[in-house]
Amino acid sequence: MQGRQASEATSSVGGSAGRSAGRRYPWIGCLRLTHKAIEDISEIDDGLAEPFEIEQLDVALRRPWPDEHYFVAYQVTDGTPENPWPRCKKKGPALAQFRARQSDLLMTCLVYDFDNPGHARTSPELRQEFLAKLAAATAQVPVLGQWSFRYFTRGGARVIYVLEEPVPVDVGEGYWSGLRQAAAESGLWYDPKCKDWTRLFMLPYVIRDDDKKVPTWEQDYSGVVHQGGMVVSADEVPWLDPGAMSIYGHAVTAGNHEKPEPEVVQSLVEHDPRGRETMTAWHREAKRRLKGRDCYPCIFSNAAIAKPPEERLPHEIGRDDTIHEYVGQAMRLLHHVEGSSRELVYALFLPAVQQLAPDADTADWTDVLWRAVCLYWSAEDAKAVVEQAKLEQDEQRAGGITQSVRAKFYKWFEKCR
Repeated sequence: MQGRQASEATSSVGGSAGRSAGRRYPWIGCLRLTHKAIEDISEIDDGLAEPFEIEQLDVALRRPWPDEHYFVAYQVTDGTPENPWPRCKKKGPALAQFRARQSDLLMTCLVYDFDNPGHARTSPELRQEFLAKLAAATAQVPVLGQWSFRYFTRGGARVIYVLEEPVPVDVGEGYWSGLRQAAAESGLWYDPKCKDWTRLFMLPYVIRDDDKKVPTWEQDYSGVVHQGGMVVSADEVPWLDPGAMSIYGHAVTAGNHEKPEPEVVQSLVEHDPRGRETMTAWHREAKRRLKGRDCYPCIFSNAAIAKPPEERLPHEIGRDDTIHEYVGQAMRLLHHVEGSSRELVYALFLPAVQQLAPDADTADWTDVLWRAVCLYWSAEDAKAVVEQAKLEQDEQRAGGITQSVRAKFYKWFEKCR
């Protein structure tokens, strides 16, 4: 399947130019860094979520903004200016809650930041080097040339691949990872931090908060290039397991599964009559897999899972976020271990979480732990479904290629007889 492209030629976007004939680009949300991000859609119901300024992608890319503005590459199902969506956090139940309401968050385009080597300021020489590398990479991986928009930034370049059909954000991260890996293997550098569906990307024509408020459109690197009507099908993009993917792939809450009693710890750690601790086989395997991970000390070395609020430094995350981070880390390594269950992962963290003192918002931190375990377990289940579907898709493609080769061989053989 080839990239879909209208007859309009590649053009530079600026002023009234650059609107592609016959192509309606996706709506995107435009915002400042200070725009509030939500982790629970009850904040929408309570009127606490700020809606984005919704704009079509091609219009947003050519519009001069009065300050430092960014865009996100996701939208809610059927998102429009009349049906706006909030900025969402990756940590939190928002994605699951959208899906529970028969909606979804969809990735509309794959956006890549390419940083100059050594984070050097852009220059005519570095711009030419980037274009040469992009051309060379495209020769190896043709889909890399099927971008819709690209523009240079102060420290590199940004390339936007508009998807022909939006995909769920957690699935989209796999395509994002795959295309990024293909770029790296073909010699094209990129920003390794550009990997999460919640990522913000600075728009091209803005007034930055630094640089003495000089408009970017007055800089020598300013200018958006548009390949008219070019879009890419997800089928054309290499897929690579991004690891964490989305943190919550399914609508699962703690209420769907009964929280186990503390005695479940006895199924994980047993004691002999002389009081010496003996580990189950699963517990030993968990210890082996988690060794060296951030979550290890609180599970196996009796370290505190998080500091109380009064002792926490400004850069340190809170108890809720720490529980989510550690459980997610452990779940990715233990979910597929033989004999794993929600209850066993819960039991690993239970002693450390039981030491956390209640506060005004959380009376029992084990409720937070159990909810995190259920959500992360669901995410790993969802990832397994995606991986299986991808495996079946690859097998079907391989079968199709085999049949095609066989048919061509027989056609050639009959011709030569």
